[in-house]
Amino acid sequence: SVTQVRDALGDLITDGDPVVLEQVAVLVGALTSGTDRAGAPPSAPFDLELRAEPHRVIVQLCDRGFTTHRSEGGLVELERSMLSPWRLKLVERLADRWAVTHDELFTLRFEFDSERGMTLRTPGERR
Repeated sequence: SVTQVRDALGDLITDGDPVVLEQVAVLVGALTSGTDRAGAPPSAPFDLELRAEPHRVIVQLCDRGFTTHRSEGGLVELERSMLSPWRLKLVERLADRWAVTHDELFTLRFEFDSERGMTLRTPGERR
């Protein structure tokens, strides 16, 4: 959920543009949600990479099992993946740039421009 992502970002980030941080939380929460809705299929496992640069924040989500999430008829179960129309529309509306690749690994990358960038916590640093 967005709240869980927001809390996790707080554990990783010491300083950053609050608008960008909220956009990251909303997108990652929406793209990886599933188990928080009654009757919804479980979310697919995913990997997250977050990079902070002086004037942009880059988020990369990888769904290692995307091609394995198929129905009995062999169709990809979109609701178990980040690749559903409403999720991509949300990415399109919030991110400054985004891309989807599906070579050996399904990856959704999105970027936000930021005047402040972001400062990540060093390992072992407490909130």
